[in-house]
Order: sequence, then C-alpha cells, then structure tokens
Amino acid sequence: MPALFPTRPRFWFRRPQALRGAVLAAALAVTGCSANPLGIDDEEWAQMTPAQQALATQKERELEAVRLASSSDTVFLPAPTRYAMDEGRRLRVEERRRRDRFGDTLICHLEDLAVAFNGRWSVAYPVQVPVVRGEFLAVPLTETASEEREAVWLDYSDSGNTLRLCSGVSDRGDLTGCATMVAGYRDLIDGMQWQVMLPGVMEATVVCAFKPGVAVTVSQPD
Repeated sequence: MPALFPTRPRFWFRRPQALRGAVLAAALAVTGCSANPLGIDDEEWAQMTPAQQALATQKERELEAVRLASSSDTVFLPAPTRYAMDEGRRLRVEERRRRDRFGDTLICHLEDLAVAFNGRWSVAYPVQVPVVRGEFLAVPLTETASEEREAVWLDYSDSGNTLRLCSGVSDRGDLTGCATMVAGYRDLIDGMQWQVMLPGVMEATVVCAFKPGVAVTVSQPD
C-alpha cells in the first residue's frame, strides 16, 4: 500500500533546480487497440454526445502534437480518460492558469528518486513540476545512468487540499496505485515535504509549495 510521511521542508525556495530539459520534453501517448481517440472502446464512444466526442478528439490531437515534437524515446502511458473527459474540471483548470492567482498553482520537486526501470531499481534525476489546482499530469522520470524513462501521474484536487502521486491507470480510465498527500492552505504557503513510496514503482521525497511571486492579493481557494 502506498505510504507517505509529511515533514516540514527547510529553505524551500533556495533548493537548486537540478532539472534537465530532456525530462520536460518527454511526451505522453495513448496505448491500446481502439481506433477511437484516447483509446475509448466502440461501445462507450457510441454512447457519448457529440460534444464529448469532440473533446476526446481534441485531447488526442494535443497528445499527438506533443509526441511528434518530442524525441524518439517517448514515454508511453495510457490516458486517464475519466479525467480527460471532465469538461468542467478542464475549464476550471484553464481559468486558474489564466488568472495565475496565488494559491492556484503548486511547484513540486521530486527528489531522492529511486525508480523501478523495467523492474530494475535505479536512481532518477530530480524533477520540478508546476501543477494547477484541479489538474492531472504525467511526470516523466529519467534514469541517471542510462537515460531510460518511466512515468507516474500527479493529480491535484479541485479543493487544493490533496495531491496524489499515482503509478497507473485502470481499464476504466481511473488513476490507480496512488499515495495521497494532504496539506492545508496555510501549510502550502510555507511548503510541505513528504516521503512517498509506491511499492514496486518508486520512492521519493516530494516537496510542494504555492508558486511564488504572483502579484495578486492572497485569497482562499474557490
């Protein structure tokens, strides 16, 4: 079962950003045999509204554009379709990203990474990830010795109080194998640190705090 242990970080914003551009350039692609966007099966596709089908097609094009722009060593992940198809959530995330208000975006560092690359444990480069409240995204993990890649999912709740690090996606499109990190609004102003373990997948120190330097009055989440 995923485990985590919260502690307070020290000198959060003074930590060096040992992030390589190659890590950020890793892309996502949808796996599966379905000819429909996002790997949605024919029966579910037939039950969707035209608006839902259009959204799925848009998401597929976005993933394809990232894949084509990336290097040959693309990270392949099944898409969490239940999240991708939540139009309300997508619109809320876009609005928060647009207004860029303090408290809307976390900056998370994944450090001290030990990752199972094809079942072989090894050290991975540290990663810095910005994530907007309500957003889910994939975090590419790159081995320091061979540049081999794996990836995990990061899911930041609409409420802003929970952050999940997940190892996979179920056949129904749900995120699975998740460790849940809980923190209050005031905790994230100063920053919080957790020791996270996803059994058989990765171990890491996760440090998150609100994005600094946004010249807007501090306000509580929606």
